[in-house]
Amino acid sequence: IWRYDWPFVEGDHTFEVRCYEEAPEGQSDPVLQVTDPSPARPDGATGIHSRDAVVRAPEPVTEEEA
Repeated sequence: IWRYDWPFVEGDHTFEVRCYEEAPEGQSDPVLQVTDPSPARPDGATGIHSRDAVVRAPEPVTEEEA
């Protein structure tokens, strides 16, 4: 599970995540996920995971609702 705190701004957004593995022994750079998309078969899916979303401010809660 991962988390990233950011100041939410209303509007249309695209959320993307890219995985990486720790650097192999003897190397300093991590192994980054391949960005070129390919299907899961035969060698496993690649590409950046992406989702579009609309962010809206929450409706105010009244004392009666709380």
